[in-house]
Amino acid sequence: GVKDRVGVVRIQDGDGMDSSVNSNHIFVGTSTTFKVVFSYYAYSMESTDGFCLDYSTDDGTSWHSEKCWLKLNDFENGSWYDDTEVTFTPSALNETDGLRVRLRCNASSIYDD
Repeated sequence: GVKDRVGVVRIQDGDGMDSSVNSNHIFVGTSTTFKVVFSYYAYSMESTDGFCLDYSTDDGTSWHSEKCWLKLNDFENGSWYDDTEVTFTPSALNETDGLRVRLRCNASSIYDD
């Protein structure tokens, strides 16, 4: 379970910012491609529940979904999925822009984690 891991963040429900964990502002310099690597564990999610990796190039004013996972197709409850990797190239990014990324739960209940 999750109790034997460190650095675990719990996200649940489907309440936008209240159901998300966000990065700080990331200075991008001349970089154009970014990679996010993370582990996750799903608990009590129904087949239409899932979560998404989103990014923002305007300091969190608007968000773009880069990849979403759905329990029906992509994972099962009660298992760890380590070293999940997403590589992406944000649109409308320039040298002075910052980047933020977030993991957002897209579920139907506060009991869906």
